[in-house]
Amino acid sequence: MAFWGVELEPGKPYTHSYNSSLGRLRISQAILDPFSPNSGYVAVHCIVGNKSPVLICLLRGGTNNESCMLDIELEEKEEDVVLANRGNISVHLSGFYSRNNDQSAGNGTMGNHGARSTSQVAHVKTEFKALEMGSDPEYKDIQVNGRRVRTMASGLVIENIRTSGNSETKVAYHGCYVQVRFFGQIKSTGFVFESNYGTCGLSFTLGNGDVIKGLEDGINGMQVGDKRRLTIPPSMGYCGSKARSDVPADSWLVFEVELISARLSTLTY
Repeated sequence: MAFWGVELEPGKPYTHSYNSSLGRLRISQAILDPFSPNSGYVAVHCIVGNKSPVLICLLRGGTNNESCMLDIELEEKEEDVVLANRGNISVHLSGFYSRNNDQSAGNGTMGNHGARSTSQVAHVKTEFKALEMGSDPEYKDIQVNGRRVRTMASGLVIENIRTSGNSETKVAYHGCYVQVRFFGQIKSTGFVFESNYGTCGLSFTLGNGDVIKGLEDGINGMQVGDKRRLTIPPSMGYCGSKARSDVPADSWLVFEVELISARLSTLTY
């Protein structure tokens, strides 16, 4: 295992090329330059070949969001990977090379790298589908009555009820200011404890912790006009700081969510 690090300066993309003698690169942390006098949002994008950029983290100076733990494994061998800083503050990325990733992949182990994160994990794959259904790469897909149902490693179940089918519509991901309509019910009883249908919808910044984790992960990757059914485990629902009196902490929840709009109102490109 060999250490890796780079300072990603604004307007100066970094290009990573695969080196078989070093192995695959795993990026484990992103930290804003602590000595920068600037403030504001910084988005780090990853680009493979001529594919569309994927946002891998969003940081903000002067807040408690100045660093981010990552678990990003670059699997590309034939194409270069470009990391770009969209902001006005340098970002320090760090990680390590792993020579035995290929051997460990066959037997389902992680070698000596520890457990795989499911809360803040992002894999950059050649297929480049990181934004399609959310950020967790460990999932199982099945077809139910012609609809794709995805079960994440976290226990979250995402069912596409309606898709816009328009590749030009905006996609919601962490850092976007989104507007949604939804209703939520307790799975075991069917009790509807919250609904904003008949209103203009709920607006918030995705990834800021304004809503429960199950909603954030379930909305991530939706296109404007999409509608999803989310089955949310208790650990991603109303427990801890998000607890509420009308929802038992051990309840599985079902939400139907429609994405009305998504925009990056706080970032300048």
